[in-house]
Amino acid sequence: MFCISTSLIEAGINVSFPVVVRSLAGLPSIVQAAGRANRSMEYDTGTVYIWHLCDEKLDKLPEIQYGGNTARTIIASVPADELDMPASIADYFERQQDYTAEHSGFPLPKLNGESIVNLLSYNDSGFLNGYLSMRHAMTAKGGLKQDAWAAQPASSLAINSRDAAFGALLALDNIVERIVLDAEKQENDNRPSNAMRLMPHVARRPDAEIPQLMARMEPYMKKLRQPFVFMQERERLLGIATELWPNKDAPLGPGYLHTFYTYTLPSKYGKED
Repeated sequence: MFCISTSLIEAGINVSFPVVVRSLAGLPSIVQAAGRANRSMEYDTGTVYIWHLCDEKLDKLPEIQYGGNTARTIIASVPADELDMPASIADYFERQQDYTAEHSGFPLPKLNGESIVNLLSYNDSGFLNGYLSMRHAMTAKGGLKQDAWAAQPASSLAINSRDAAFGALLALDNIVERIVLDAEKQENDNRPSNAMRLMPHVARRPDAEIPQLMARMEPYMKKLRQPFVFMQERERLLGIATELWPNKDAPLGPGYLHTFYTYTLPSKYGKED
């Protein structure tokens, strides 16, 4: 019987063959594939062949290519029956360490080295990095001037679009929540605000998500010493959104993110004493 498989067979599949042929890959993958040779001990020995496909194109899969090259170096310097020994595995990962650290976040060269992990992260740092990358991309293409991203007080920031109204609402809730979280912050407590966590959900369905966010904000509002000033500003922004764009639960555009990061409260609404 012959079995031709992808690397899926390395994930604990309980099969046993007298011979295994594995294309060159990282050493852990080779060892896992080798575990299917004489797995049930029904033969005297099991044989494993490592096949380097000379015409294989891996330029689009650099991590596999780098892992294979690293494994090939170790295979050339260690006896075959020692490839799965702890020392060989440790040597492999030590050789891979710098490459893994540099590429583990899946960097995007066209966005100044920003990574996919940061852009998709549900945390303050991830969203800020995503914002900065978008700002760089837009300014580089002449889409918006650099000074268009300067923080602006609510009194001077024009809320004249649906995107801007929801961006300002989310920014206001984030400010309120951060005041409370920072005041109650425990050591090593870096949890993101509800506003930051719900940012992508609000972008997709603002009219459905904003009421839920408002409900989550009530406990934070009650902890403020002067909640009425924040509530007054929130009602103003809700009034704008409701008056101009009632019941239109359509996704938001770039103005949403732009307003979120440029919106700041007037000085009279600043942090509580």
